[in-house]
Amino acid sequence: METKTKYKSRFSRAPVLNEDGSPKAVPPSRLTDQDIEIFKALLAHRFLSPDYIAALIGSSYKYVLTRTQILKSEPNCYLKIADEQLANRRAYTCTTIFLELDSPGITELEELGISVPARRAVKNFTHGVMVDQIMASFRIGARGSAKLISRAHILANPKTPVATRNASVPDRIPLPPKNGKPHYVRPDGEMFVLHDGEHFYFFPGIEADTGSEPIHSYDYERTSIHQKFVDYLTILDQGIYRSHFGANTFFIPFVTSTSRRLASMMTMLEQMTEKHPHLRKSFLFKQHPTFKSSEKPRASGHMVSEPWLRVGYPPMTFGDGKIQ
Repeated sequence: METKTKYKSRFSRAPVLNEDGSPKAVPPSRLTDQDIEIFKALLAHRFLSPDYIAALIGSSYKYVLTRTQILKSEPNCYLKIADEQLANRRAYTCTTIFLELDSPGITELEELGISVPARRAVKNFTHGVMVDQIMASFRIGARGSAKLISRAHILANPKTPVATRNASVPDRIPLPPKNGKPHYVRPDGEMFVLHDGEHFYFFPGIEADTGSEPIHSYDYERTSIHQKFVDYLTILDQGIYRSHFGANTFFIPFVTSTSRRLASMMTMLEQMTEKHPHLRKSFLFKQHPTFKSSEKPRASGHMVSEPWLRVGYPPMTFGDGKIQ
């Protein structure tokens, strides 16, 4: 009589078994260098699918898929499926899994002297994944024609102003007070620099847009694309990026999920900068789908290898060893 093989859900943490039926246990003493690289990838980018992890650590997708299944399962539990997916697994039946560090994985990094910031609940999981994918794509792409200088290296650089290096949230950019209250802009992700071998191009982070924020908003206590443009134009016009970051250049990438929304953003910026067109050149635009889109995100370095659109200026490219 034919017996049915018991189906194991991809959300399950049941042990992966050896041929003799025993669990595939990976005690700390048997963690490999690639295991640690997986942990580091998930430290830098909290929510990643196996294909992005594979691209980041330079390994095969098949290997990472198999290895992360073992690392997330009992008795190991170094990784876990993102809490948002576990809490709403029916909503994510047809999407890839997104992994994050679990307590044993965090402990192993801390044993190596690597600091792991506290993990807080994420308000918008779709947005959080999009930010991690975009930032990972920059890191993957920078292995070729450009070098990526990380936030940690920027803050360790003596040319970065002392007040910014000592700030609790150095990525938060101060703006003139609004209605008598302190006003800041805080990009998504974190600051980084691309270096083409000759010039340094400073990015305070990114602006990832899933389509949940209004293009226009008359309630300026709400976040809107219009208000973000106003803030970044102020930073550029008043040279705040120089005083806050010590940077000589300043580029802000706006990444959104649909071509229609991308066109709307660019039209708005064109209208807002009609009298100051020179400020447009620092705004970069690109489309990147969310994981819920019919067009799926690509685990590649396209944030660096493919051109960025600009309003009134030629596309900015990072190819051929020189940023143009």
